[in-house]
Amino acid sequence: MQLEFLMNTPVDEANAQQRLASTPTISVFVSASAGSGKTKLLVDRLLRLMLPRKGRGGTLQPGTHPQKIQCLTYSKAAAAEMAIRLQRKLSEWVGYSEQELNQALRGLEIEPDEAMRKAARALFAQVLDLPGGMRIETNHAFCQSILQRFPLEASINPQFKIIEEGDNILAFKRAFDEKIHLASEQDIELLSPIVSSQNFLEILQELQQNQRFLPPVFQLIEEGSFSLYLRQLLQISYSSREEYLHAVCEKWRDETEFKAYLQQALEADSKRLRDIAESIMQWLSYPTDQRIENWDFFTSCFLTQKNELKSIKGNKSDNPDIAAYFIEQGQYVLDVIGRLNIYIVYEYTLALMNVFAPIWKRYQEIKRTQGALYYNDLIAYTLTLLDDPGSAWVLYKLDGGLDHILLDEVQDNSAEQWKIAADLSTEFFSGMGRDEDQPHPRTVFAVGDYKQSIYSFQGAKPQEFLSWQKIFKRTVLEAGQLWEDPQLRVSFRSSQIILDFVDHVFDPQQALKGLSGSGSENQFPAHRSARTDSPGRVDIWPLTRIDALDKETEMELWQPLKENQKHQSAELILAETLADWISKQIGKVPPYGGKPIQAGDILILIRKRSVFSKALIRSLKSKNIPLANLVKTQLLDQLAVQDLLVLCEVLLLPQDDLTLACVLKSPLGGLSEESLMELAAPRKNGQSLWGTLFIRHKERPDWTAVWKMLSSLFLRIDYVTPYALLVEILGEYQGRTKLLARLGGEAIEAIDELLSQALQYETLHTPSLQGFLYWLKQSERMIKNEAESSIDMVRIMTVHGAKGLQGRLVILPDTMNAASKQGGFQSDKVLIWKNDPSLGLTVPLYIPQKQFDIAESQLDKDAKKQSDEAESNRLLYVALTRASEWLLICGWQKSTKEEKGLEELPVGNWYRHSVTALRQLNAHSRDFFGGWEGEHLWIEQKGLSSKQETALDQQITKSVQPKIILPAWMGQENNWIAQTLASEKLPAAHLAPSRPEGIEMGDVSSVISPLQTKAKRDPLYRGRLVHQLLQYLPDCRQEERADIALHWLTPLEGQFSAKEIHYLVKQVLRIIEHPELHCLFDKESLVEQPLVGTVNGVVVTGQIDRMRILSDQILLCDFKSGRKIPQQPDETPVNYLKQMAAYWSLLKLLYPKHRIKPLIVWTDAARIMFLPEELLMNYIPTVKDNLS
Repeated sequence: MQLEFLMNTPVDEANAQQRLASTPTISVFVSASAGSGKTKLLVDRLLRLMLPRKGRGGTLQPGTHPQKIQCLTYSKAAAAEMAIRLQRKLSEWVGYSEQELNQALRGLEIEPDEAMRKAARALFAQVLDLPGGMRIETNHAFCQSILQRFPLEASINPQFKIIEEGDNILAFKRAFDEKIHLASEQDIELLSPIVSSQNFLEILQELQQNQRFLPPVFQLIEEGSFSLYLRQLLQISYSSREEYLHAVCEKWRDETEFKAYLQQALEADSKRLRDIAESIMQWLSYPTDQRIENWDFFTSCFLTQKNELKSIKGNKSDNPDIAAYFIEQGQYVLDVIGRLNIYIVYEYTLALMNVFAPIWKRYQEIKRTQGALYYNDLIAYTLTLLDDPGSAWVLYKLDGGLDHILLDEVQDNSAEQWKIAADLSTEFFSGMGRDEDQPHPRTVFAVGDYKQSIYSFQGAKPQEFLSWQKIFKRTVLEAGQLWEDPQLRVSFRSSQIILDFVDHVFDPQQALKGLSGSGSENQFPAHRSARTDSPGRVDIWPLTRIDALDKETEMELWQPLKENQKHQSAELILAETLADWISKQIGKVPPYGGKPIQAGDILILIRKRSVFSKALIRSLKSKNIPLANLVKTQLLDQLAVQDLLVLCEVLLLPQDDLTLACVLKSPLGGLSEESLMELAAPRKNGQSLWGTLFIRHKERPDWTAVWKMLSSLFLRIDYVTPYALLVEILGEYQGRTKLLARLGGEAIEAIDELLSQALQYETLHTPSLQGFLYWLKQSERMIKNEAESSIDMVRIMTVHGAKGLQGRLVILPDTMNAASKQGGFQSDKVLIWKNDPSLGLTVPLYIPQKQFDIAESQLDKDAKKQSDEAESNRLLYVALTRASEWLLICGWQKSTKEEKGLEELPVGNWYRHSVTALRQLNAHSRDFFGGWEGEHLWIEQKGLSSKQETALDQQITKSVQPKIILPAWMGQENNWIAQTLASEKLPAAHLAPSRPEGIEMGDVSSVISPLQTKAKRDPLYRGRLVHQLLQYLPDCRQEERADIALHWLTPLEGQFSAKEIHYLVKQVLRIIEHPELHCLFDKESLVEQPLVGTVNGVVVTGQIDRMRILSDQILLCDFKSGRKIPQQPDETPVNYLKQMAAYWSLLKLLYPKHRIKPLIVWTDAARIMFLPEELLMNYIPTVKDNLS
């Protein structure tokens, strides 16, 4: 078959393999290389499963119902992408002409006819009607749904909730604090010098990943038999380490023979051999107690400080048997040390598990009490549920609802996730599950890439990929069903020159380690590009070094910055050079031709956060390069967050002078250093800074302003939630504006994430400011930025985070770190797990320090080293295959001691792999231009010129650029194409969280039924459009508003007449430019403003569409729509009146000196309605209204 492919184009090969893999009657295990169209394959298989096809008897049978198909993938992004593509394809089929639909069906190897076309068009509605939609879920989401369906069988709270890592850690810390007193004094004394609180968290993490092994271990501890069992497992025969050492020293093995060899060694010509023999003879002459006392001296005769055998050689004239015997004795010494370490491991493991058992039990109780499950718990409980013989009917219930399972990204599955997939599909191929009466065979589909398994720190084991491939294959074939193992090696992402480079990088044996999914380390499938004529280029810069002469020159502290730049570290020099080079590439046609490089085309991949990544981000920003920093960062490391939290701390303890001074000097306080000194310095008699500010705040305007904020917030902290308090700081007191003015736009993300965390805290805990601060600081929250490929900004992210993404220009600057220092790799294991096949147990062993290694731990470390090297190669593969056209590789050496030639670099070094591969491809070379010496290498394949490519694009798209500059919310100006707006892409209706939907605020007003005809739904469409225009048009210049609105609404002429569109725009502009409302739409107005407070004992929470605070009045506006628009204010639906009355009365309390003017804009008719105070007085909330 492969020979046949070689005669065809890469696209032919890809299509043939994809057709084979998507065949709905075959179980398939696909190996899909990077960029080979894996998501398209999944969608194609889903479509072919759902469409009618020939059954076992050869007759046409209905397709599989969508509800009987289960898709499992690794990440939420992958699940969302699959669902979006499927829905897009089905929606396109609905609107296709007969000819277009025939072509689409033939592309799926389906011969179209009227019945097939009808079934294809019906799939869109069929999928939409599914409760909860298609079963396309992550592994964790699937487990969550299973546990929600069978909570009693799983012995968990039916109302369980998922907790994040921070809450999981807090639960453990609480359990630790409550139960540590139960530990014996002996155990604490043994562990305390070695085990820190951080070690305990690492142990918790490892126990959670292996918690399926723990119940029998903790059972043994409760029964008091764990000590005896552990001694038997480790084959310990003496009562203690001291007793074993005494027995060894009392009579050394073959002591008489040993002394005879020593006597010969004393007469040897080699002085070193004589010295060693003399030392050993001295030790053997000691009595047993003295031998024990000098044990370390004795072992040093045979071993180095690293516990490795010394090289013992005599002269040529000496008896060679002497040296050999010494080595034999040295090996025995190593064996004795290993046995001694087993006693130490036994003592520490026993102490640790005795201490940990009640803590673990309490930790599980806390989670049960809270009805909380951590992500690892989802997998563990589901696996237990499916494996429990007493719950076999659960499998029966699930099996009855599933006919096909599709597994995506299987290289990232842990052993437990594989086991769950196997449990789900077991009945497919046995007993009634493979009943011949069924119209179609039930199948398993799995797709992944062994070469891209890079998540070992999350439990992924690439060897499981190979093992389960064999298991599934054997199961399917034994059931008499069809099985295929297709390989997708044609890339639709990268140009051929990029792929040739990748093939050469992984050609050497060392680089190949860990990338062969076939089970043979000598095979690596050659890549082919579907873009055979596409241009491409690979560049490698020389390593950045600091000239030794410059380093010897002293730095002049008072010299200008430019004069001292030569003293920067190598990574800082590389960061500045890269930023300068990138700034010159943006907007420029690349050397190989094609379109100019845009900021969004550039993807910078690093291994982890480091000094270099921070320096590069700084340098890029200094050159005003649009940048999306997608590297995870600690929330508490952000300056804006620190300023806000310090303010919260002051509100809890105003007497803390240092913290208060920090707030006053921060952007939120706004005091200059001189102002702060004037306030703080004259204090006497230990007066607090808070008290001084209270007394003197009227002396200066800046003191008055900050005191007004602090005193007001101080009075409210016991009555509002942390989220409401932060909103008030950021909104009413302009905290957001102040922070952004001082720290720049990068603070936006940190502020929003802090607000998000405040909301999450309130859903999990009773809200209090003190509790929120403790929760946030203990949980080590991270800012997780989502990677979007469509943004026109330079993206910088880790290689792990770039999985599934691509860029025209990919830059790899961090290529010199060893595998053990890379981000994403596990540190040395805290525990090792010893399997006891006799009882079917797996027991954790605690190795407190490296010097106490035993045979199992050494084997474990060796295996981990090999695993890290293999994963480093796979990580490099993922990084290289992100590039579609251009790849730039560079790196740095930290010091002159590191400056080595290529051959001296470690064999597993990324930079060495890359340079070797490029030279094999006969790369061009020249002197480097970047400011340091070295050879710049590159290979290149030319493509179309920019003019040719632009002409080709115009020929294909035949699009016309809009003549008017549109705001960002209407679409990006660059490459924006005017298209007829499809009905399903109408702007979504705004769903304000404050909008009342329940009976608590009165009967809900009638809404327009979605079952009515399109003509009758026009008011709803119109209302949504008015809402959107009212939200965004105020940001446009007044003279352009009409043109922009008409330009945006023009594609809707199929749903509204031109006259209706012009009338709609006129009405919207009338509202925006209304004399009394003009200020409501200016730049000072507040949009989607949260509002929290208490009125008459009732907590009111809501969100106001628009609000404007003036010197003497406040305009309060809400956009509404309904079946019937009232003509008079008193005809307004009761629930709307209650809602506006709640807002009005709350604002009256907050702003007693202001006049509050509430109004409603009826978006269906673009009509303004002011609500008089006399009317709202009748609807002020009371306790009996039970407002929420």
